[in-house]
Amino acid sequence: MGGYRSGPVTVYNRVFVAPNVEAARQIHGEQVGQNDKFPEAKEKVGDVFELKGVGEVGPDARGLSACTGSCNTNKDVNVHKRIVSRVDNVVSVVYLWGLSDPEGTTDWHARYFASLVDARARS
Repeated sequence: MGGYRSGPVTVYNRVFVAPNVEAARQIHGEQVGQNDKFPEAKEKVGDVFELKGVGEVGPDARGLSACTGSCNTNKDVNVHKRIVSRVDNVVSVVYLWGLSDPEGTTDWHARYFASLVDARARS
């Protein structure tokens, strides 16, 4: 399939604009608490593992990765990636799903999309 390995198959973003920083911190905490559940996922969530480099997005960024089923298989593995970040009163949730492949859904892709939203909130 042409272009299948060219990045995430699913990209989901949700932005909360809170009335103040304290409310944003509360929303951030609630969303981070859902990271291990991957509520946006339409596919099964299996083995959970670290999303590397999530601190590069910002000091309040928290993320997690999970395989669709088991990560230990000879077949192609699809992965879920979820990052929650906060800039002032803006909280962002970025969720990706796609093939676990250097040209597919990577930690870099998750950090990149989350950074785009955070940069927009800073401007």
